[in-house]
Amino acid sequence: MIEGTEVVSRKETDTNNDDLKEVEGRTMLLPEEKKEIISHMNSDHADAVLTYVHYYAGIADATSATLDKITEEMMSISIGDSQSPLEIPLARRVSNIKEAEHVMVEMVFSARAKLAENS
Repeated sequence: MIEGTEVVSRKETDTNNDDLKEVEGRTMLLPEEKKEIISHMNSDHADAVLTYVHYYAGIADATSATLDKITEEMMSISIGDSQSPLEIPLARRVSNIKEAEHVMVEMVFSARAKLAENS
């Protein structure tokens, strides 16, 4: 599990009266969430990142892959020493770290099942 997955909203200071207000209905990943996802995936789930490349990019002979960037709609992944990263769309748009975790887990399980069927 990715640390901090309980984050679905954040508090910020209202500069007019310095009261805290809840930011609800976010539509974008926070920069710190993106960093955490990238770090976690590369250090703990490099096999999943490689599975994305094998299945979603159709590059079966790739032997290593690194998640370089994530947005609400896609992952940017480098293969080995390649200069050009691949862009792999997420199965659906995400707006927080919890949604990203669910989508990425669903995608890797789906990819592994499809790859197993084809072998």
